[in-house]
Amino acid sequence: MEIKPKIIKRIEPDLLSISWADGLETLVELSVLRDNCPCAQCTSGDKGKSRLAKFVENSLKEQRNKLTELKTIGNYAILPVWGDGHDIGIYRWEHLRDVCVVNNIKE
Repeated sequence: MEIKPKIIKRIEPDLLSISWADGLETLVELSVLRDNCPCAQCTSGDKGKSRLAKFVENSLKEQRNKLTELKTIGNYAILPVWGDGHDIGIYRWEHLRDVCVVNNIKE
């Protein structure tokens, strides 16, 4: 079965709820989503910096975890736009699902 979300919605200022086509319900905190940005800038050490050093440097940016927009990319991914201007991380459905936690809360 294809991994694809049916609904992505913000349920709290820092939390997304995702309903998947296969019936799974997941949650992801915006800080976790941002920490798992798959772009080359976030996943590789540039200018000789280690990934850890880059993570520490980026974690100090103002509005780093503030989601200002969420764009869909074709039928395979989303592209978050963050409050600090970062907007190059394309989250394919498989990667998005990997960073989510299963929602065990029954409404």
